Amino acid sequence: VLALKQVYHNRTQAPEGMGQTALHLACQSRPEDETTIRLLAESDPSILLVRDASGDVPIMAAIKNGCSLPVLNFMMELEPSSLFCKNFEGKTPLLLAVEFACATVQSIANRTGHFSV
Repeated sequence: VLALKQVYHNRTQAPEGMGQTALHLACQSRPEDETTIRLLAESDPSILLVRDASGDVPIMAAIKNGCSLPVLNFMMELEPSSLFCKNFEGKTPLLLAVEFACATVQSIANRTGHFSV
């Protein structure tokens, strides 16, 4: 975690120019690593609202890559407004959860007040 923070300084773009933060990368490459994801998010909660080159905020990367329900719930609790973000395709975390057959659809729906998709 410290190495990721030193290299990416929480918010800087990844070398490949995809605009990803260390948290985006952790959600993509290590979706099962709850500890790393939690530490990165807790170190600077505003990172949960940083968009990558596709307009995805980290919770969207987490949904697309199968992060666990505890990780997603943690991210939703730490930055609830991330649930209302839309990527550049106009998709919200709830819509992505439906598209990716994510087990968190009901949890996200309950938090946003949207009970139908």
